[in-house]
Order: sequence, then C-alpha cells, then structure tokens
Amino acid sequence: MASKPKLTAAEIAEKKMPGWKAVAPAGPAKPFGAKRDRAAASDGAADEAAAKVDAVMPTTRQLRSKFLGEDAAVDDTATAQPLEPDVELVDLKSGDLERTVAVNRKTEEIDWSQG
Repeated sequence: MASKPKLTAAEIAEKKMPGWKAVAPAGPAKPFGAKRDRAAASDGAADEAAAKVDAVMPTTRQLRSKFLGEDAAVDDTATAQPLEPDVELVDLKSGDLERTVAVNRKTEEIDWSQG
C-alpha cells in the first residue's frame, strides 16, 4: 500500500485559504543602496538625499550593548533559526490583495499570516 504524497506548502496554503493562489516570492525590488536609473530620475535632489541616508544598520549586539549594557549584549537567541524546520513561507495573491503565510508542513496548518 503506497502512502499518499506529502502536500507542498503552497498546496496546503491554497487548500486552507480558498480563493487565494500561491505565487512566486516577489523579493526586494532592488537591493538597498542600489543605483537608480538615471533616466527615471527627474532631478538630482533625490539622489543627493539618498546619499545622506545611513547605509549600515547596527547589529542587535551593538544595540543591546548601547541601551541595555554590555552584560545584556550577549544574546543566545540571536543564533536561533527564524523559523522552525517544518515551517515554510508562502506568498499568496487574491485579485489585488497579497499576503504571506507561514505553513507548518508537519501539522498541515497555517501558523500565521501577514498582509
């Protein structure tokens, strides 16, 4: 007797949320600090303002040290995985609406959604 194949995260999301279809992740439009298309820029003011923005975000350790003290800067949870191994993110779309859901493949449930 063959066992039925496991559903993918996208199939589980579509099953649990009728009317929504899984789509490819959009990802960032362009990397932070990437050069803009010169033809699309109407004037140099936007480029000048973008050049003044801080391009580096301090690490969590640096922030904890600054605001909570050096003893609190050591954080064991910083190395933890952001998602459980059985949880997978799926981007869904329904008409003009978009959302991201976290699908737990082990329980075949949606743990949370955003959007």
